[in-house]
Amino acid sequence: MIPLDVLWCSATNIFCLFPTCLAFKKRLNEGVLYFLTGLTSFIYHLHHMDSYNKPYMTYLDYNAIRYTDLILSDLCIYWVVTDHVIKQILLFSILPFEIFIVVSGYPYIRLSSEIIWIILNIFYIFFKKIEINKNKFYLAITSSFIEVIFYEVLTSKYPEYYNWIHGVHHIFGFLSIYFYMQKDLTTEELNKKHRRIFSFENFIL
Repeated sequence: MIPLDVLWCSATNIFCLFPTCLAFKKRLNEGVLYFLTGLTSFIYHLHHMDSYNKPYMTYLDYNAIRYTDLILSDLCIYWVVTDHVIKQILLFSILPFEIFIVVSGYPYIRLSSEIIWIILNIFYIFFKKIEINKNKFYLAITSSFIEVIFYEVLTSKYPEYYNWIHGVHHIFGFLSIYFYMQKDLTTEELNKKHRRIFSFENFIL
């Protein structure tokens, strides 16, 4: 029988449906990426080793599914934070580098590369003065921060609770993508905002 903590860690990947459904609602093909990331992670964590070092899915190569899980989750991060103009170019450019880093086993390079790219894109938003939904943006940043704390800090500090903690990382990871996808104002929201500014200026004048 599969332990409850393993089931929890795998089942929390259902949160991938939040960004997946939102992407398809917006008619964005990236929904496939989010869904496959959740599905791969679900399979990987069922395959993960238990306390007796025994995999639950012996018919899958452990390293193959692990690398796939890591690569897809990293690509989600790069994809969602990147400006739509260069998304596709970035995806094909970063993929060989991503495969090399994951297979070679350089976790700190992976993490630092992601953080640097996220920071650069945040600076880009403010430098270009792109109008965004600040509430959704702050929710995304907060969720990302919580996700990193659970993934990088708490799993190492409390290894005996790895599956429980990692499951929370899944939840906030997918929620951060979900919120970040909503940071861009729709045409209707932009027009409404500009009408408010215009009305205020007329009132002052």
